[in-house]
Amino acid sequence: MTGKSGNDRAAGIVLAAASIAIIVGMGHHPRGVDHLGLARVVHGALMVLAIISFAGYQRFAARLGVDRFMVGLGLSAYGAAVAANLLAATINGFVAPALIEKGSERALMPLLWELNQALAYGGAFAASGAIALWSGCCLARGRAADRLLGAF
Repeated sequence: MTGKSGNDRAAGIVLAAASIAIIVGMGHHPRGVDHLGLARVVHGALMVLAIISFAGYQRFAARLGVDRFMVGLGLSAYGAAVAANLLAATINGFVAPALIEKGSERALMPLLWELNQALAYGGAFAASGAIALWSGCCLARGRAADRLLGAF
């Protein structure tokens, strides 16, 4: 069985790799209706990476002390961010392409776009809140290395 440091190392590697893969995936984010298959692949991959990232941040929160209220609140905020991003990706990656392929009413597309954007912005704000809470927890711990990490 892997020890605490082995779990931390594995979580850090997975989190870093997932973060890089998310950037690469967003760089291939399709625009328009000409790439519906690519939309499904990219959004599906980003959904998987969001869940993997959550697992990495769960380990990070455990390391900070998830029993501390602010750390748990940060993890809850990050969970809300993941949920919002999963819903946004479902809309743009699967619902909209399916409706387009079925020739559904184009009047629905602006509504789907606004839902997607509201969820994506909500996810970004929730993730930012989580990071701010965790940074504050690091700053409050008092050790020099933790204060430096929190400030960063």
